[in-house]
Amino acid sequence: MLGDEKFIDGRAVLRANALDELIRFVKFSEKWQIYQTTNYSVLIDTLEKLKEKIPDDNQSKEVRQAYGECILQIWLIAFQLSPEMIDLSKSEITALANYFYANLLMVECKKAAVRVSPETWKGIESRILLPARNQN
Repeated sequence: MLGDEKFIDGRAVLRANALDELIRFVKFSEKWQIYQTTNYSVLIDTLEKLKEKIPDDNQSKEVRQAYGECILQIWLIAFQLSPEMIDLSKSEITALANYFYANLLMVECKKAAVRVSPETWKGIESRILLPARNQN
């Protein structure tokens, strides 16, 4: 019955949906090995466990903020990022979104291309998908 059910507030649902999106992104990244130094299984397991502890609006603002900080720290550690690296301007965010969109298109093209050899795609990836390496 309605009176017996525990309802999750709207913001908790949004937090759960955001966490689900993070998990989907991590699984996509794992499938394509986008970040080769990331331990995907540990990251996915950690994020899944966090889903069980999503704070609701009845909890204090400090608890909700600490939860968000915990997710951010897990994310930074998993992808070897610093807070300074993710403090982006609007133009940097737009450029990054465009970069990821272009990479997604390349991945989709790769999946659709049956006439291109693996060696050719590896060369394309090394120039486009992977970060530039110092050639000193």
